[in-house]
Amino acid sequence: MKRVIKMLMVFILVFSIFCASFVFQSSAADQSKIKSDLQSIMRNMAPGEKTTVYLYVKSAFKTDPAGLKQVERMTLERLGLTSVPKDIEGQREYNRVNAEILNELMNKYAVELAELLGVPEEDQIHTSILPVWNLTVEQIYLASDQDCVKYMQGHEIDFDYEEGEPILEDQTPDPLIDCIAGTYEIDDKSEISLEYRIPVDNGVVTLFYAESVPFAEEKVYHRLNKYTMYRYSYPEPMLYIADEDRLIELYYAYKTGYVSGGEMDRLARYMQASVYFAGDVNLDGKLDIRDVTSLQRKLAYDSIDPDSVGYYVGNVDDDWSLGINDATVIQRYLAEFDVTFG
Repeated sequence: MKRVIKMLMVFILVFSIFCASFVFQSSAADQSKIKSDLQSIMRNMAPGEKTTVYLYVKSAFKTDPAGLKQVERMTLERLGLTSVPKDIEGQREYNRVNAEILNELMNKYAVELAELLGVPEEDQIHTSILPVWNLTVEQIYLASDQDCVKYMQGHEIDFDYEEGEPILEDQTPDPLIDCIAGTYEIDDKSEISLEYRIPVDNGVVTLFYAESVPFAEEKVYHRLNKYTMYRYSYPEPMLYIADEDRLIELYYAYKTGYVSGGEMDRLARYMQASVYFAGDVNLDGKLDIRDVTSLQRKLAYDSIDPDSVGYYVGNVDDDWSLGINDATVIQRYLAEFDVTFG
């Protein structure tokens, strides 16, 4: 009898420790990162049981100036350049490589996360920016407590029995592509081409093309006081608002507070997403006296190109021409007079 009681007490103790551990993990976890469909699955999981989880990993460089500078150096090194290109084609290639390197770094975070969670190779169905892993409840809670994890959700896996290997239904889901397809009624998602993805606090700044969405052959121009948005033709940059799952134009996103001034500064500094500092005539990512000198030199030598980016960026008085008055307005702004561009 004593032996039975002793065994019962041991069982109760072990069970109590397990429950305490589970409660601790649950309370320490960020429940908001675990989507409702995954939470529903977890409620029916036995201890040690695994389920397929889609994890969305976010960039650690989103708001880190030092990290962004490191990515810039890596981008220039890969391109064999010493400074960010100023021409349109050069900027396009720079943005492409810059996004490529960011993706590589995010892949690296995914690998480190797998090591932290102790996910064996056989449970890693797919590991990259959007990892798809088989995880236990404990591993899900631990993942939700990591800064690099944005959110997690559960999906079913379809099997191709002829090949004998699991195939993800519709491949790895991409909320941005899904939102573009839904917004513009695009049936074939494969026709959607993204030129770049730039992470910001409320989502992703992007530019997309699609054969079934006709865009007018005209310039995109927005004066936003301190900033100028200019593209030589449509389409124009959009903000995908992650929490609301919708798209709005970037200029409107800034005007309505979805994109902060600090984030616009970063875009203008690297001349990304068609954002420039108003008055940055020499396109070096900052507004200073050298822009005044550059403008004066262009006026003196009659070397102004009305189709250039600098023409629109330098036109701070919004009279649709680049002249000595623009140089005066920039000088007054730099001298900290009460000047409004446009």
